[in-house]
Amino acid sequence: MTAALAPLHIPGFAVTMNIQTTPGVVGRTGPRLLRKAQRQLARLRFAATGRDTRAVFAVGSGRSGTDLVVHCLGQSLEVAVLNEDNPAVFDHWRLRELTIVRNEIARAGAEIALLKPIVETQRVAELLDAFPGSRALFIVRHFHDTINSRVKFFGDSQQGMVDTWLATDFERFQALPAAVRETVRVAWAVDQSTTTAAAIAWLVINASYVYLQLHADPRVQLMHYESLVGESVPCLKRTCDFVGIAYHDRMTREIYGTSVRRTEPPELPPGLDAACTALWTTLAVPSGSI
Repeated sequence: MTAALAPLHIPGFAVTMNIQTTPGVVGRTGPRLLRKAQRQLARLRFAATGRDTRAVFAVGSGRSGTDLVVHCLGQSLEVAVLNEDNPAVFDHWRLRELTIVRNEIARAGAEIALLKPIVETQRVAELLDAFPGSRALFIVRHFHDTINSRVKFFGDSQQGMVDTWLATDFERFQALPAAVRETVRVAWAVDQSTTTAAAIAWLVINASYVYLQLHADPRVQLMHYESLVGESVPCLKRTCDFVGIAYHDRMTREIYGTSVRRTEPPELPPGLDAACTALWTTLAVPSGSI
């Protein structure tokens, strides 16, 4: 049986909405309906400002915390998430033609359109140039934890990925240094396991932060997963300041620090292990990181 209409007052808006409630259901759907109403009204308020939506790109290796960053920032009414499962923006996890992406960003109806093109991390400088006023969050996580997580979630598919990279001479990573290419070739000749494939993915993707000299680009902020889960409030406050939105406590409600160094370090070919260690040393405490 449906109850009477209940007036819903949205703080900060001169609007009153009536939502039809059903006993036993309103407890579950009420917060969701309220959130949806708040987002719709936030879109209207933003449209009235006449400002353009700015793009923020979350990039980095898969299983490094990119999903968590998107989830946290997506709690803000100032952020519209255009995720990898959005067919208007992505096609098989890759960005569509940039004119299409630009149109979708313009339609987002928020201060920030947050996108996560992690399989195109090596294009981040190009993307920043293509979208004036944009920012990028380059998210990194210790290679031991990332590799173990990639093995668990991505499995054997990574081996085919490495085979493709080698067969095409790293066509998608044209600026990849020769030393990294050789490290990958030698390691793959020795061991073609899923673990080695996951380590190669971590190395190749995260090396782009160094060879693209992103540490010197003020549009890019390096963000450590370990800081996000260990010092979530100050970390996200700095992130919000960087992208230009307000911090809210709800951003940190679902963050837990139990995923850091929880499993044994993976066994890697010596040269690959040394290359990952050296890169992590560079990424661990660089300038402009949070």
